[in-house]
Amino acid sequence: MTLYTQEEAAAVRARAKRLKTWMMILALTGLAVCVTLCCLVNTANETAVRIAVTAVSAVFGWAVILVWALGYAPARADYTHMEGVLGGERETFAGKLSLEEGAWHIPKSIWIRKVNLTDAEGNVQRLSVLAAKAGALPPEGTEVRVETVRKYILTAEVLHE
Repeated sequence: MTLYTQEEAAAVRARAKRLKTWMMILALTGLAVCVTLCCLVNTANETAVRIAVTAVSAVFGWAVILVWALGYAPARADYTHMEGVLGGERETFAGKLSLEEGAWHIPKSIWIRKVNLTDAEGNVQRLSVLAAKAGALPPEGTEVRVETVRKYILTAEVLHE
């Protein structure tokens, strides 16, 4: 089973581009509304316009921040990780699969889960897998052969069923 594909990386990259476009649209729309309100200000309505401009700035600003934090930044981290893994030099390891509990967040990057592969001699190879892909791995204790790039599992093949 292959955990990463070029098509998936391209789809995640396209999603990140769409989210970046939405951030720009939100920011420019908020700016346009604020500029329009400022053009309509006079001494009679300055308090109401000031409150409206502050509210519009806050709402659109938070919208941009939320799209960035919850959508764009994670999507960008995922596609840069996927493209790096798909373009890297591959290594092969074999052993009994053991997935550690809990996910780890690499700051300003991806969420990963740690995987241990124990070979016949008892040597343990510590690898990583994208947290979202951990469920696609074979069950605990399965003998597998994995292909990795920079210690991230790219493919997993069950050796004995």
